[in-house]
Amino acid sequence: MLVAAVFELDAALGMFAAGILANAVLKEVKAEYAAEVMDKVEIVGFSFLISVFSVTSGVNFNLAPLRTLRPAAARGILSEVTASVRVTGALTVLIFPAAAKRLGR
Repeated sequence: MLVAAVFELDAALGMFAAGILANAVLKEVKAEYAAEVMDKVEIVGFSFLISVFSVTSGVNFNLAPLRTLRPAAARGILSEVTASVRVTGALTVLIFPAAAKRLGR
């Protein structure tokens, strides 16, 4: 998010740019230190930063078109979105760190 703000990029592009910068920095340190840092970055990234990105994306979501729908339809759409965000968050927190460890990252 900081890289996105400094370089005035979209949040997704900012996260990608931050990854490129981190990759360049990690290539300059010893391999064991880089592996340890990457393990910690992946844990924080998968458990926290993806959730922050989802929240900031949701903050920028325009709800005005949903207000023109019938109230029942709008509630249904919002409840489906809420459910999908919860499922995605649970998968992110539970599955991805385990998969990363299994892959040796």
